[in-house]
Amino acid sequence: MIGIHALLAQATTLRTYFELMRLRQLDEWWHWLVLAIGCLLVLTAVTTMYLMDARALARGKRWLLLLLRISAFAGLLVFFLDLQKRTEQKLVKNSRLAVLVDTSQSMGIADIPSASPDTNETRIQQVTRALADSPMLGSLREKHDVTIYRFDETNQPVEMAMFGQTGVDTEQQSESSITSIASRIAEAKKFWLAALVLFGISLLAFLLHFVLGRLTRTAEGESWALLVTVCTLIVGLVLVAISSLRNDVGPRVALGWAEPPTENVIQEDTSSEDEEAPVVAQKDPSEFDWPSLLEPRGGSTRIGDAVRWVLAQERGTPLAGIGIITDGNSNRGIELKEAAVVSKGVEIPIYPIGIASDLPPQNVRLVDLEAPARVYPGDEFKMTGYLQAYGLAGKIVTVQMVSRSADKEDEEEIFEADIDVELGVDGEVVAVPITVTPEAVGKRIYTLKVVESNDSSAKNKAPPEQIIAKVRVVDRKSRILLIAGGPTRDYRFLRNMLYRDKDSSVDVLLQTAVDGISQEADEILFDLPRNPSELFEYDTIVAFDPDWTQFDQAQLELIEQWVAEKAGGLIAVAGPVHMAGWAENRRAPAQINIVRQLHPVNFSSSRIELGRYGSTTPWPLAITGDGRSAPFLNLSDDDTEADSWTEFPGVYGYYPIRETKPAATVFARYSDPQAFVDDQAPPLIVGQFYGAGRVVFLGTGEFWRLRAIDNGFFERFYTKLIRYVSEGRLLRDSNRGLLLVDKDRALRGDAIAIRASAVDMQFQPLRDETINVTLKQPNEELQNIELRRADGGREGMYSGRFLATQAGDYQLSLSLPGEGEPVVLEREVRVKLPNLEVEKPQRNDPDLQLLASATGGKYYVGLEKAITGEESLSSTVVSKRRETFLPGTPDRDFQQKLRTWLLIFIAGALFLEWLIRRLSKLA
Repeated sequence: MIGIHALLAQATTLRTYFELMRLRQLDEWWHWLVLAIGCLLVLTAVTTMYLMDARALARGKRWLLLLLRISAFAGLLVFFLDLQKRTEQKLVKNSRLAVLVDTSQSMGIADIPSASPDTNETRIQQVTRALADSPMLGSLREKHDVTIYRFDETNQPVEMAMFGQTGVDTEQQSESSITSIASRIAEAKKFWLAALVLFGISLLAFLLHFVLGRLTRTAEGESWALLVTVCTLIVGLVLVAISSLRNDVGPRVALGWAEPPTENVIQEDTSSEDEEAPVVAQKDPSEFDWPSLLEPRGGSTRIGDAVRWVLAQERGTPLAGIGIITDGNSNRGIELKEAAVVSKGVEIPIYPIGIASDLPPQNVRLVDLEAPARVYPGDEFKMTGYLQAYGLAGKIVTVQMVSRSADKEDEEEIFEADIDVELGVDGEVVAVPITVTPEAVGKRIYTLKVVESNDSSAKNKAPPEQIIAKVRVVDRKSRILLIAGGPTRDYRFLRNMLYRDKDSSVDVLLQTAVDGISQEADEILFDLPRNPSELFEYDTIVAFDPDWTQFDQAQLELIEQWVAEKAGGLIAVAGPVHMAGWAENRRAPAQINIVRQLHPVNFSSSRIELGRYGSTTPWPLAITGDGRSAPFLNLSDDDTEADSWTEFPGVYGYYPIRETKPAATVFARYSDPQAFVDDQAPPLIVGQFYGAGRVVFLGTGEFWRLRAIDNGFFERFYTKLIRYVSEGRLLRDSNRGLLLVDKDRALRGDAIAIRASAVDMQFQPLRDETINVTLKQPNEELQNIELRRADGGREGMYSGRFLATQAGDYQLSLSLPGEGEPVVLEREVRVKLPNLEVEKPQRNDPDLQLLASATGGKYYVGLEKAITGEESLSSTVVSKRRETFLPGTPDRDFQQKLRTWLLIFIAGALFLEWLIRRLSKLA
């Protein structure tokens, strides 16, 4: 990348020069002494011999013969000295300035008080406005090539745009890289006119030679006229040769008797090793979509890593400095002190620009409110709110819970509870458990508010916060079917747990069971239901290593229809007994293809190629980024992330797969290094949407081992997993369809997948290619999202996605066409900032000042000071424009012409000498 830009940022100038190459070899003083003595001896011998030999001739002829012999020797001397013509390239590399823009999620905060009170802009909006509208980039480009990078949680910044220098020195640019044909013609004309004058003088002298010879009949006058003739002829010939060698222009063109060539004879050689490199289009900064390019997404900030990467990439280029637009909170990667040492070592100053308030933007912040999606009337249930505070450690705030009906907007709020909460140290999240008991069936909105604080002296106090959760109160239990190839431990523990759960109804199908068996279940089945009305009553099916070959085509097709069209939730748990028989067997019955299609993974026909199946020691689960935002992997009561898995020693075995399907999501991997395939840990928990339903594959049946840490971990894991896969059925707004998201809790910057299933008034699948979902963002703006037909063109199934660009609650609604009252499907997503980005959201002046002073740069507080004033960024950063000279290769055409002219000159001088000697009757 940098190599391409370096070529684009350098101007090439050609300079032609002549050099006697033999002089380079005479690098010792005695070389010059020998050459001088040799030339002196030759000239002395020639002079003595010719003066003595021609003493009987007139003096003019004596000097003429001596001149001709010395001219021949001069020609030989020029040939010996090896005169060469070379074209030297001067590469002018523009000074470069790298501007790093922090796009971590803390840059999406609107400070209180805001830097722009009228608009209440977020930090990144101030940056994008400055890049698009202010003279910032224009003033910087007068002296530098400017490259804009974004950086956040990765250790490698991403280049967004590159702008070439505009204020180039006109004197340096005046050295044209292409020799003008007009200037060469003008110069050649001067030489040819001088040569013609000399040839005329030579002709007149030659005529005078005959006139004097006939009139005076004296040899003396005739000889001087002959000397002038030959001298002017030699000088004229030399001028013609010089013109030919320097300008390569013939006499007819030089004297205007013919048209000059239309193209330049001498052109710049612009070829290079990067000849096929793409050219970066130079656009005006206002033409870039800066809000999209610099959208805050990163969950952490790596300022030190970003600086080190840029220094490595710009090594060898004339980098004048690094500008960093950030709030200064580097919470990942190398420390700023280490980055400053690296930058100081290569003498690259850093110019930080602090964008943020120097005070925390809020006193008390409500992070989240967790509530079950579905509860039952008259049953007590618990919700948990999470508070985070700054500068209020040990102080007491009062939080209040109220509720109202979601279906009746005019209903007054009902007081539920209020609690006094002692706040923790800065950034600490405090859990607030609240227990409520709903009475009526329907959807209720619970609102948690911070209503009172004893901190009356806060300088940067935010308005009172509140956060909501919607809970559906239904008078129906969840119906779950457990299918097991054998009584595994996970099966037994889950069966007993669900049987004791008053909110669930559990049926079991144990394939090893016999008549008369007793199970803790509401009903014992010995075969899968064949009637749709019976199977479609279930919300979730949990399959523990079943032998799917015992079920026929019709039964498996019914399960596929239940998942795809009725939003059923399927949990497939791998096992070592039956799974290999159908997953790896190419000769398995045809109906097994339905089961394989339902799974979010593809199986291999040979386990040997996939490595180990198990281990003699437990290996923990490696939770992925998607897994950390998955609600079913949060095992703690008071934790908003999946960190509880760090306590879990792990599992011994896993079922190997060939690959995950393209639309699947990997939530966790098996961390044993000896099980890696292609340097990647094998997937252990994988999920996918299948039509309107969800399918989750568990690559091991050892989650019962969670009970060794905490008895509640196993229950929470399966309870939340069952709720996750069956969400579509539990939260159906209408019998005409449902609207689903892959996660209802997300981090800012996450991409949220949307799935919809819809039927028309006759309950036939919609045939439209696209449908539109309305997205209401936290700032009340509405966005239209187009969902396209999904699952290989299955009618009535649609999918799409949106990017969570703000923290807060998103509301999605889908209106289905039909007569009468419109049918509206709704879903909500709560988006929050990562803890790292909200622990210290205020501007970090000490670290940014240290970074600037340690590297010889300057720290600017706010964009305004960096843009305007005598000490602005453009005035402070010193240009490092660099000129490099590349020697050229000898001009072969020039060499050939030079030797031709030398041959003419030497042969002509010797011929004239011979002719004069013959006419003068000398030997």
